[in-house]
Amino acid sequence: MRIPQHRTPHRFALLLGLTTLLAAPCSSQAAIWYAGEFSADIIISDPRTPGNKARGTFHVAKDRFRAEGIHQGKQKVMIVLPTEHKVWMLQPEEKTFFAGAGNAPVPPKPDRERLPGDVDGLCKQERGITCSKLGNEKLNGVETEKWEIKLTPPGQPAAGQAPEVQKVLVWADVQRHIIIRQQPEAGPAMERVLTAVEKVNGRDTEKWAVSMIYQGKSQSYNRWVDSALRVPVREEENGQVLMELVNIQEKSPAATLFEIPKDYREIQPPIPATPAAGDSGQRRPTENSAPAAQPGTLQYR
Repeated sequence: MRIPQHRTPHRFALLLGLTTLLAAPCSSQAAIWYAGEFSADIIISDPRTPGNKARGTFHVAKDRFRAEGIHQGKQKVMIVLPTEHKVWMLQPEEKTFFAGAGNAPVPPKPDRERLPGDVDGLCKQERGITCSKLGNEKLNGVETEKWEIKLTPPGQPAAGQAPEVQKVLVWADVQRHIIIRQQPEAGPAMERVLTAVEKVNGRDTEKWAVSMIYQGKSQSYNRWVDSALRVPVREEENGQVLMELVNIQEKSPAATLFEIPKDYREIQPPIPATPAAGDSGQRRPTENSAPAAQPGTLQYR
């Protein structure tokens, strides 16, 4: 099952884009990672075909993860080592592997973000970005820092023209390390509200109502975040559960899970099929396929 990509740009996606894990603007900037080590099963539903579900298992260690699932009737394994900028796809039935992303369920992005005040954040390291703290403000019952961020696009403006500057207001929850509200001059505005603290599958969670307004259209959904691991364990839209983590076990995964077995042979990555004329390239979901993990395709927001 491929996760649909027909949603509004910058949709708060269910899955983790691998570029989020692998990209580091500066060598001193580590990737945002999970709050603990754990293993879990993931169930993902296609909102267009509610009965169509993809299932997988993943293991999260201190600096890497392994995801397993079924794609087109065959078992697929993805191993991601962000600090080494490596992704491997394993095909256990053929005992082969190749470098790069393929088709396998991937864990949700940690519910943690880089904030304007972070010493290793973009405000400190990226050219063309300036940040000003405007003060502290209680927003929707949560203590936040309010920031104004100015972004100057790369490249020199034409002669006689002032550089274009884009402004964004951000309310940051420093304790949880998340953005509570994002309000740009142009582009999608986002806000999240803590509505309840409740148990999901026996674990303590925070329930958040997340909404976005873009070009006069609004979209909202509910997200339950594990209080200890700071990872989304359920996402629901219009009463339909789109993603759920179950059977969570807090433990250190075995180191061998992140190694390529010695009897596997390396092969060349498969060449993507070229869509026929009039074909969007989207495959019809089947019960034996898994979400595609394509760098840069699945965005968190």
